[in-house]
Amino acid sequence: MPLIELIYQSVTDGEMSKQTMQDIINEARQKNPNRNITGCLYYKNRTFLQLLEGEKSEVESLFAKIQKDPRHFNPKIVWQGEIGERSFAKFWMMYFNNENNDLLFDQPEEFNQTTATALFELIRQRL
Repeated sequence: MPLIELIYQSVTDGEMSKQTMQDIINEARQKNPNRNITGCLYYKNRTFLQLLEGEKSEVESLFAKIQKDPRHFNPKIVWQGEIGERSFAKFWMMYFNNENNDLLFDQPEEFNQTTATALFELIRQRL
Protein backbone atom coordinates (compact mmCIF):
# COMPACT_ATOMS: atom_id res chain seq x y z
CA MET A 1 0.00 0.00 0.00
CA PRO A 2 1.30 3.45 -0.84
CA LEU A 3 1.93 5.87 2.00
CA ILE A 4 0.32 9.27 2.23
CA GLU A 5 1.01 12.39 4.21
CA LEU A 6 -1.88 14.54 5.38
CA ILE A 7 -1.37 17.93 7.00
CA TYR A 8 -4.31 19.68 8.61
CA GLN A 9 -4.85 22.85 10.60
CA SER A 10 -7.44 23.53 13.28
CA VAL A 11 -7.91 26.00 16.09
CA THR A 12 -9.15 25.70 19.65
CA ASP A 13 -11.67 27.87 21.45
CA GLY A 14 -9.06 28.68 24.10
CA GLU A 15 -5.50 27.89 25.09
CA MET A 16 -4.91 24.22 25.81
CA SER A 17 -3.60 23.33 29.24
CA LYS A 18 -0.37 21.37 29.41
CA GLN A 19 -2.32 18.44 30.86
CA THR A 20 -4.82 18.43 27.97
CA MET A 21 -1.96 18.53 25.47
CA GLN A 22 -0.23 15.69 27.28
CA ASP A 23 -3.47 13.68 27.18
CA ILE A 24 -3.74 14.23 23.41
CA ILE A 25 -0.13 13.16 22.85
CA ASN A 26 -0.45 10.11 25.11
CA GLU A 27 -3.61 9.00 23.32
CA ALA A 28 -1.94 9.34 19.91
CA ARG A 29 1.15 7.48 21.05
CA GLN A 30 -1.01 4.69 22.43
CA LYS A 31 -3.30 4.28 19.41
CA ASN A 32 -1.09 5.16 16.43
CA PRO A 33 1.07 2.01 16.55
CA ASN A 34 -2.04 -0.11 15.89
CA ARG A 35 -2.81 2.07 12.86
CA ASN A 36 0.85 2.30 11.80
CA ILE A 37 0.52 6.08 11.74
CA THR A 38 3.46 8.35 12.46
CA GLY A 39 3.72 12.11 12.45
CA CYS A 40 4.17 15.39 14.23
CA LEU A 41 1.83 17.71 16.11
CA TYR A 42 2.61 21.42 16.34
CA TYR A 43 0.65 23.71 18.66
CA LYS A 44 0.98 27.42 19.31
CA ASN A 45 -1.41 30.33 19.83
CA ARG A 46 -4.53 28.11 19.80
CA THR A 47 -3.50 26.60 16.45
CA PHE A 48 -2.93 22.92 15.76
CA LEU A 49 -0.97 21.89 12.70
CA GLN A 50 -0.55 18.15 12.41
CA LEU A 51 1.23 15.96 9.92
CA LEU A 52 0.00 12.36 9.71
CA GLU A 53 1.79 9.62 7.74
CA GLY A 54 0.57 6.13 6.92
CA GLU A 55 -1.68 4.09 4.68
CA LYS A 56 -4.37 6.21 3.06
CA SER A 57 -7.34 4.43 4.63
CA GLU A 58 -5.86 4.65 8.14
CA VAL A 59 -4.85 8.31 7.85
CA GLU A 60 -8.21 9.35 6.39
CA SER A 61 -10.07 7.37 9.05
CA LEU A 62 -8.09 9.11 11.80
CA PHE A 63 -8.68 12.53 10.23
CA ALA A 64 -12.43 11.81 10.14
CA LYS A 65 -12.29 11.20 13.91
CA ILE A 66 -10.30 14.41 14.42
CA GLN A 67 -12.97 16.34 12.52
CA LYS A 68 -15.51 15.20 15.13
CA ASP A 69 -13.27 15.98 18.12
CA PRO A 70 -14.65 19.01 20.03
CA ARG A 71 -11.11 20.15 20.87
CA HIS A 72 -10.63 21.01 17.19
CA PHE A 73 -12.57 23.81 15.51
CA ASN A 74 -12.86 23.78 11.74
CA PRO A 75 -10.13 21.24 10.94
CA LYS A 76 -9.16 21.50 7.29
CA ILE A 77 -6.66 19.73 5.11
CA VAL A 78 -3.75 21.95 4.12
CA TRP A 79 -2.03 19.27 2.03
CA GLN A 80 -2.43 15.59 1.22
CA GLY A 81 -0.42 13.42 -1.13
CA GLU A 82 1.55 10.23 -1.65
CA ILE A 83 5.02 10.01 -0.17
CA GLY A 84 7.93 7.68 -0.82
CA GLU A 85 9.01 7.50 2.80
CA ARG A 86 8.01 8.80 6.20
CA SER A 87 9.50 12.00 7.54
CA PHE A 88 8.74 11.17 11.18
CA ALA A 89 9.15 7.39 11.01
CA LYS A 90 10.57 7.15 14.52
CA PHE A 91 7.65 8.98 16.11
CA TRP A 92 4.17 7.61 16.72
CA MET A 93 3.49 11.28 17.40
CA MET A 94 6.17 13.89 17.87
CA TYR A 95 5.04 17.04 19.67
CA PHE A 96 6.50 20.48 19.11
CA ASN A 97 4.98 23.60 20.64
CA ASN A 98 7.60 26.30 19.92
CA GLU A 99 6.79 27.92 23.28
CA ASN A 100 10.27 29.37 23.47
CA ASN A 101 10.26 30.41 19.82
CA ASP A 102 13.11 27.99 19.19
CA LEU A 103 12.23 27.97 15.52
CA LEU A 104 12.77 31.16 13.59
CA PHE A 105 9.33 30.92 12.03
CA ASP A 106 6.61 33.55 11.81
CA GLN A 107 3.43 31.60 12.24
CA PRO A 108 0.78 32.72 9.76
CA GLU A 109 -2.83 33.05 10.83
CA GLU A 110 -3.71 30.42 8.27
CA PHE A 111 -1.27 27.83 6.96
CA ASN A 112 -1.05 26.76 3.34
CA GLN A 113 0.94 23.94 1.74
CA THR A 114 4.09 26.05 1.47
CA THR A 115 4.09 27.40 5.03
CA ALA A 116 3.03 24.07 6.56
CA THR A 117 5.68 22.03 4.79
CA ALA A 118 8.30 24.70 5.62
CA LEU A 119 7.43 24.47 9.31
CA PHE A 120 7.64 20.68 9.38
CA GLU A 121 10.94 20.81 7.48
CA LEU A 122 12.36 23.09 10.18
CA ILE A 123 11.18 20.62 12.83
CA ARG A 124 12.68 17.67 10.87
CA GLN A 125 16.03 19.44 10.74
CA ARG A 126 16.09 19.50 14.56
CA LEU A 127 15.83 15.70 14.80
